[in-house]
Amino acid sequence: MIFAAFGLLAVALALLIAAIIKSSVAFGIAALIATVGAGVFILLANAYYRRLTHTKPAELRRLATDPTSARTADGASGAGQPAMVPASYAGNGHGLVAVMAPPAPYGPPVENYDDLTATQAARVVETLGIDDLHGLRRWEIEHAARKTVLTAIDKRIQSIVDVRKQITSFEG
Repeated sequence: MIFAAFGLLAVALALLIAAIIKSSVAFGIAALIATVGAGVFILLANAYYRRLTHTKPAELRRLATDPTSARTADGASGAGQPAMVPASYAGNGHGLVAVMAPPAPYGPPVENYDDLTATQAARVVETLGIDDLHGLRRWEIEHAARKTVLTAIDKRIQSIVDVRKQITSFEG
């Protein structure tokens, strides 16, 4: 569709030049029609691309609240495994291939984490990104299971998700 749009734009340019040289209104109208057709093709191509690469908001919310519930590339449940969320998409217009991001790091992001008090660990949480938070949450649940730290992790994850929602609402 993109190539068709470029082709129509080339035809529109040729018709516009002909309209100027021959002082013909008919060529000018034909150039305008070809330009509008090119615009329609570009809009259709954009809608097609967005449909291919759009992740549904419900899926994003589910992944943000429970990263271990992600589905694998073949659609099977990935319960109990680290999240494998799409990092990017590749395709030639005939099919879509999801390139999966590596699993989130599993374990504490700082040395001597186990020696930190719950309050100190909660302060560390405020400096982490989403991938580290998911790995740390899993580590904390399987080891110390400190409610203060888990609450801090959940609040930090929710604040990151909220910011991302605001950004996508401005972009969309």
